[in-house]
Amino acid sequence: MNTTYLLPWHSHWHRQQQDAVNYITALQQKAGKELLALYIADPDTSWEMRSLWNILFAQMQSGKTGTLLFVAAELLRTHIVGAVKIISGNTETALRDQIKNDIDQFGSKYQRYIRTNYPSDDDIELWSRIKPCIDVVWGSELSKHSAPSGSDKTLYIIDESHTAQNKNMRPHKFLSRMGIAANGDREHLIAANAMILSVSATPFSELSVDHYSLEKWKGCVQLGVSNEYIGVEKMLNSGLVELVSGVQQRVLDHLR
Repeated sequence: MNTTYLLPWHSHWHRQQQDAVNYITALQQKAGKELLALYIADPDTSWEMRSLWNILFAQMQSGKTGTLLFVAAELLRTHIVGAVKIISGNTETALRDQIKNDIDQFGSKYQRYIRTNYPSDDDIELWSRIKPCIDVVWGSELSKHSAPSGSDKTLYIIDESHTAQNKNMRPHKFLSRMGIAANGDREHLIAANAMILSVSATPFSELSVDHYSLEKWKGCVQLGVSNEYIGVEKMLNSGLVELVSGVQQRVLDHLR
């Protein structure tokens, strides 16, 4: 079977575009508010009836980090949760450093959002309260992290959740220690005082498991993309995807 070759500048170009935007985009706000509606529901809805495990389905470099941070900040601002843990079983420290840098850059975007939508609030004071509540737990750090104490609820954000596929992987072991079942069982989440946001560009196995389960524990929101977004479909239509066999042949021809 032939596989495909994607040009390497794709992800880097979109990362540059996301970094260049100093505000939370309309698409990020739309997806974020849809997720918040699942978590918060009606103020009169009991905690037991809310969707406590939700999935953010976002294409590569389409703004998922800004969206998940928007959800985290809003849940902290409204005191729905008292802490946020962004977790990943990935061992690459460069990715860990990138998410920490994203949190730093998000501050000015969120402050602008607050000034626009809640002008009576002190955006600087608000972000200074929210930022310390967002913790990044990465790679081997997962095995050292203990369950939080106190009565505050915690939002766990599983970044690149498609990398946590079996019981031998760190994220599963971490969640088990927190008292959380990977199927999204609400009783476990309530007992653990926890909410989950699972984030991936390819959440197919997670969606499949939930689809075929008797209990539908998980909600799902897809992050939309603008016309300027260059995704796989646009790359295919533009001739920017090439069969590996063709690349190999050109290399061989060059070496002759």
